[in-house]
Amino acid sequence: MTPSLFLHLANLHRPRRNGHVADDVDLRALAGFSKPVATKTGGDAAARLDKLAQMASYIADAITAGRVPLPVGDLNALARAAPSFQQLVAEPTRVAVRLEWSELATDPTAVLAARVAAELGAADLTRIRECARSECRLVFYDSTRSRTQRWHAEAPCGRLERQRRHRTREPVSVEDAEQLIEFGS
Repeated sequence: MTPSLFLHLANLHRPRRNGHVADDVDLRALAGFSKPVATKTGGDAAARLDKLAQMASYIADAITAGRVPLPVGDLNALARAAPSFQQLVAEPTRVAVRLEWSELATDPTAVLAARVAAELGAADLTRIRECARSECRLVFYDSTRSRTQRWHAEAPCGRLERQRRHRTREPVSVEDAEQLIEFGS
């Protein structure tokens, strides 16, 4: 299972082209509501969604760096406000999921946090990687059979990396070219 919501949230604050960050993403639309939501916890829903995105980015950093156990405490605390939530249990070798129930009022941010926890529990965390292009810090889920995907997307990162390698190649000297021609004939 691809943890698409987790990856989307984790990439919200990561730099893209020349240090630009995705400011254009509407967190309220992502959560499925259009006006401020009053919850028992109070506060602005957009700020809580932003905090959830920061948590997802922090967890993604831990996954790609191989830090164990994963820092899932804040995500679990936020997910506890959902009517039912899946608690992540971070062990040194894997992440497990345990279903819990709560009687609190529903907070859309908590529901999203619970969904992120469910995605992480069902995903193969060894497939979550950071883009190999040095200017890009986006994370992605490697869905290839060989587990060799290097870039979050072919365009622009894959294309730009191949262009860079091609431009930095040493030009073939005349002597080497003559030797290659003689070898081929």
